[in-house]
Amino acid sequence: MPAPSAQLAQRRLPRLLAWLLGGVAIGALLLGCALIVQLRNAVVGGGLAGLGVLAGGALSWWQLRYTIRHGQQQLEQVRRAQITERLTHAIDQLGNDKPEIAVAGIYALERIALDAADEYRATVAEMLTAHIRTHAPWPLSRPGQYVATAPLDQVRSLRERATTVQTALTVLDRNGFAETMELDLRSTDLRRADLEGARFPGVNLQGANLAGANLQGANLEGAYLPEVDLRHATLIGANLQHANLEGAHLQDAHLFWAHLQEACLGAADLQRADLDGANLQYAELWSANLQGANLRGADLQRADLHHADLQGAILADKRQREDDLDAVFGGDADLREASLKGATADGRTRWPKGFDRRAAGVRLQRRGN
Repeated sequence: MPAPSAQLAQRRLPRLLAWLLGGVAIGALLLGCALIVQLRNAVVGGGLAGLGVLAGGALSWWQLRYTIRHGQQQLEQVRRAQITERLTHAIDQLGNDKPEIAVAGIYALERIALDAADEYRATVAEMLTAHIRTHAPWPLSRPGQYVATAPLDQVRSLRERATTVQTALTVLDRNGFAETMELDLRSTDLRRADLEGARFPGVNLQGANLAGANLQGANLEGAYLPEVDLRHATLIGANLQHANLEGAHLQDAHLFWAHLQEACLGAADLQRADLDGANLQYAELWSANLQGANLRGADLQRADLHHADLQGAILADKRQREDDLDAVFGGDADLREASLKGATADGRTRWPKGFDRRAAGVRLQRRGN
């Protein structure tokens, strides 16, 4: 590691070069003005002497331009060398066993991504996602990881048990990396992660464990989430439009007011999930398990409910249910507050007792037609 005095000199060198180049540029400007005056005098006064002076001035002008270009190249070389040195140092810190040093490395990488976005932004994203995958794999394979079978209420927050992983996620979110590239976070242990309001559109979280995670208001539009574990996760108002959640585990998840338009939830387990007011227009819910799910006020227009199981689903307001709805629906749930107009189902779709799919506007058709 360079001595403090050497580091200070390295930081000051680009400023000094920039100052010198600025002085040269001002000199070039003044010389250019002088050349214009000389050219006028040569044209007006005539004579070989005037032309000689003009030729000498033109040569000086060319030399100044060369000096400026050469100085700019040197300045760029110094900048690149400094970025490379900073990157090497940040990588060393990131690999340190002490969390506080590794966190410093993460912040150093963030600074590099800001200072040299065109060159190193993608590289920094790859380093941070690789750190998350190697330090929080799922299924568990790293010594010291929290027990896989531990009850969720006994699992410490991600920040407490894997500080560097939570910090890396925060940096990826804060700088909007997912908005310009696909982030690979497959098969990661992100139980009880804090990702409130996070911006991760298109992220690949296939097979990840996000049980108990806070994703309230998060942007996961178009995310790839097949078989992801989101049990007891908070997804209030989250944007999951066009997301792939095929086979996902969403038992007891909080999804009220979530945006799930055109999302794929085929074969997903949504038992007891709270989908109050959720937008599920055109969502694929084939073979989904919605037993006991709360779908009060949910919008299921044009949703695909082939083979879905909605037994015991709650889709009416409690106060309305108290008004002798048991006599109408045989003591089971009803779907009167859910918008199902244009939804498709088949003979294997299991409805709450007493539900009239024709009155609700549900069409029967074979899957694939």
